[in-house]
Amino acid sequence: MNRTATPYQAYLDLPDHLRAEYVGGVIIVKPPPSPLHQLICGRLNDLLSAALPRATVAVSVGWALRPDGSGVRVPDVSVLDHDPSDKLLVVPPLVVIEVLSANRSEDLVRKSTDYLDAGAGQYWIVDPRDRLLDAYLNTPTGWEPLAGLTDDNPTGTVEVSGYGAVGLDLSQLLP
Repeated sequence: MNRTATPYQAYLDLPDHLRAEYVGGVIIVKPPPSPLHQLICGRLNDLLSAALPRATVAVSVGWALRPDGSGVRVPDVSVLDHDPSDKLLVVPPLVVIEVLSANRSEDLVRKSTDYLDAGAGQYWIVDPRDRLLDAYLNTPTGWEPLAGLTDDNPTGTVEVSGYGAVGLDLSQLLP
């Protein structure tokens, strides 16, 4: 790593295999995801790719939240209206999905706000511990609920504007 590089440049210079985000001028290195986390992300990738064939589904791809490089998040799954060609996404995803793990407050509070402010079209939260999926739409007044799935109400449909509908079944996403 270049010792004279800015923190953001140092972040960009990290090896691709390292899971890290850049938030508030700080590089946040994250542990590898659990096998359960990866299984759920794979199932979401398969489901979304089949339901939205004109969109691109990406797993664990960095998104530069602002053009000034002041923040980079790595959603677990993103649905894009284009094929990514750069190291980081710069166009807001149609959908960002977080599969909750150890740092639940980061996903539920800070990332939610970052994704809203940066213009993600939808934010989905998959919670394997509490067995739920919540989907929200970005509106001028904040996140508005689109769907809420639980074991008692395991199915639903979410429209991704201009790309189609995604039929969801919690029992097929969570083991």
